[in-house]
Amino acid sequence: MNSVTHYHFTEKGAKAYSPVGVKNLFEKAIIDEDGSIEAVLTNKHKYKNLIELWYASFLAFAIHKWLKRKFNLNVPEKDPPDVLFLDESSGEAFPVEIMELFEYGKNHFDEDYEKLTKRIWQTKGITDLQQCHLLLVSRINANTLNISKFLQEMKKFNWKFERIWLGVFTLSTFSWSFFEIFPFRADNEIVSISVSIKNSEDMKFFY
Repeated sequence: MNSVTHYHFTEKGAKAYSPVGVKNLFEKAIIDEDGSIEAVLTNKHKYKNLIELWYASFLAFAIHKWLKRKFNLNVPEKDPPDVLFLDESSGEAFPVEIMELFEYGKNHFDEDYEKLTKRIWQTKGITDLQQCHLLLVSRINANTLNISKFLQEMKKFNWKFERIWLGVFTLSTFSWSFFEIFPFRADNEIVSISVSIKNSEDMKFFY
């Protein structure tokens, strides 16, 4: 896996949140919705920015474990991108677009990878964002998603992103695994980084 590349610089003092900061915002929203996480994650009109920060925060958590670098998260005034990852030390940033592959609560996938990747292309692929990362988010049971088949279909498109991540949530371990789908590797190896909020060693990197 290559190092993270940076393209953007943000204004000094721009509001940005660490993963812990995002967690606090998310927990407050749940309290506001009478304790319902579903009410937050399904209300895209009210919580679009928060949901994107929520998913991005786990990628930032994983990157800290991987590179030992802390990135705080900022929602820029103009979209795209959805989120800017700001290096806590240098102020450099890289932009990330975020797309959920399945509706919250869906636990079944019909295994039509061709249809799935076409939808990703039509939603995110037709725009030239070569200096941006794309984070694809899946919350369905990790065992039902065949990463190799997904990658095979993704290769049929000419993606104009710097990097594409596939973030997969596993409920049984409360973990997120981030697979580097693009740039495509000649050896077809799929590399990933994983973090679990139930793992005390991983939580040392939660900031």
